[in-house]
Amino acid sequence: MIARQIAPILQKRLEKFPILSLTGPRQSGKSALLKNCFPEYQYYNLERADYRQLMLTYPVGFFQNQGERVIFDEARQVPELFSYLQVISDERGTARRHHQRNHIPLM
Repeated sequence: MIARQIAPILQKRLEKFPILSLTGPRQSGKSALLKNCFPEYQYYNLERADYRQLMLTYPVGFFQNQGERVIFDEARQVPELFSYLQVISDERGTARRHHQRNHIPLM
């Protein structure tokens, strides 16, 4: 893996923010970067229809069964995800850590 200058910045940001969003062009290494920087995190690629369906059908159960650290790849596939993450983050404070990776900037 190519050493990325942003890797230590992402790790430092997690000390301050409970949720990070990494955006960038297709095929630029965002997924690989997050997987390598945070190997202990659970990883969900939301391009997979079964993950999307599970999250949308049983959202509360899905999030209750997650560990403290999760990476959601292709988060734009489930726009409802962001509302749930906000509520979870607000309720739990900074103890819960999520990463989102998306191809489009969040506005």
